[in-house]
Amino acid sequence: MIRRSIGKWFAHYQYSEKAKINLFCFVFAGGSPTFFFVWKNLFPEEINVLSVLYPFREKRIAEPMPKTTEELVSDFIRDNEKMLFGKPWAVWGHCSGALIGFETAAAMQEQGHPASAFVVSGCEAPESALDRLMLSNDFSSITDEDILNDLLLFGLVDPQLVRDEDFRNYFFPIYRADLEMFRNYRYDKSKKLSVPSIVMHGTEDKMVSAERSRLWAEVPGGQMEFREFHGGHYFVNDHKEEVRDKFSALLCGL
Repeated sequence: MIRRSIGKWFAHYQYSEKAKINLFCFVFAGGSPTFFFVWKNLFPEEINVLSVLYPFREKRIAEPMPKTTEELVSDFIRDNEKMLFGKPWAVWGHCSGALIGFETAAAMQEQGHPASAFVVSGCEAPESALDRLMLSNDFSSITDEDILNDLLLFGLVDPQLVRDEDFRNYFFPIYRADLEMFRNYRYDKSKKLSVPSIVMHGTEDKMVSAERSRLWAEVPGGQMEFREFHGGHYFVNDHKEEVRDKFSALLCGL
């Protein structure tokens, strides 16, 4: 049975009570769960692809973004306790979404309900990622133009799209709110995930290096597989079938 609505925290998803595992997908700073839209029709029926919708965007535009990742994760777990505990579950985080996914998995593990698997794409290990997220002490001095230049430099946005005033008016406040939240993030090195994990990296990613991505090996306590794919920061969009097969082999084999 497919449920039409599973709450405010999810959008562009596919959910069936008969599925074997829930895959929670966490998007990057400034991002929307539409990033994962295509995946819901690519995975086998055994896997529910659940794109997490943060506050302050789409249908939750009127809700402020939490000031800390701890608050965001705590709210997410509290509001979705039955779903998280209802069946096996896994995490997929792209770019900085991997940090939110990691903290969610770590918090759930502490509560005695660990994830079955953890998947990262396009993100360095936590300490390196935080160094990269433009989190200076004087964040207020960073202009929209500064942000735009970085986004274009690393190939994170379509140059045509950012010329659209409506897009800029919508996107920049969200992106700033997300970066403010990450500025308050403090990574606890003692946290380890005792689950199998996959870390995926794009060989042409201008923002995330392979060396720093490999440092995730120091974070999960379980077995970690590192995979490289040809492409830039959004390489997963160019390797959908291969990425899907890698996920499916991991998740359906649990």
